[in-house]
Amino acid sequence: MEYVGYQTRSAADSSVNDRVEFLKKTYLHLGGAILACVGLTTILYNSEFGQNIAKSMMQNFLMVIIMFMVGGYLASKWAYSGGSAAKQYMGLGLYVVLEAFIFLPLLMFVRFKAEAKGVDVSSMIGSAGIITAVAFGGLSLTALTSKKDFAFLGRMLQMLLFVAFGFILASVIFKFNVGNLFSAAMVLLMGGFVLYDTSNIMRRYPVGSHVAASLSLFATIATMFYYVLMMVTGRD
Repeated sequence: MEYVGYQTRSAADSSVNDRVEFLKKTYLHLGGAILACVGLTTILYNSEFGQNIAKSMMQNFLMVIIMFMVGGYLASKWAYSGGSAAKQYMGLGLYVVLEAFIFLPLLMFVRFKAEAKGVDVSSMIGSAGIITAVAFGGLSLTALTSKKDFAFLGRMLQMLLFVAFGFILASVIFKFNVGNLFSAAMVLLMGGFVLYDTSNIMRRYPVGSHVAASLSLFATIATMFYYVLMMVTGRD
């Protein structure tokens, strides 16, 4: 990835103060993205507009996947381009909006399952949130404090991601349930990406690329939460 317009020094080659400032901005932006996504998802979920969109998405999920891929590509391109700050924030903002819409059909399913089991839907979402936060926090801390470079995971993770996408696409086309085993595999895959992305942010991302860095982490934690929630909802 070429970061046009960013400073050329990576965080690893910068002073301690610059490195700390870079990481602080990255995780502050990550927190802001998460809060924005939660807020927007809540608003949409509780609105008639959001409910109608979710129903439409559930009926044509293949189109949703295509739109998410195109939108995700644009969001990443804007955030990683190193252009104006406005363009980078537009990329992060677009990805937040995309994730909010992606969560709508899942939340409708979670509510249905919670009502069928006679449990509070918030308990399912809360459990998934705690599991995701603990897993993400532990893996991030491991990558930040370890002297090990996890870049070697990159090619394997990308290959597995393509396999997973093919499996998801096949499940949509041929209409079969991927099941909890696949969800667990996706959570493990996202765990690998947490190590890989955090290591890259520390060692290769240029100072000043905190928006792109936060987008990278946000995409991973959002996907991890999605599949953790599927596992929590699907268990007996």
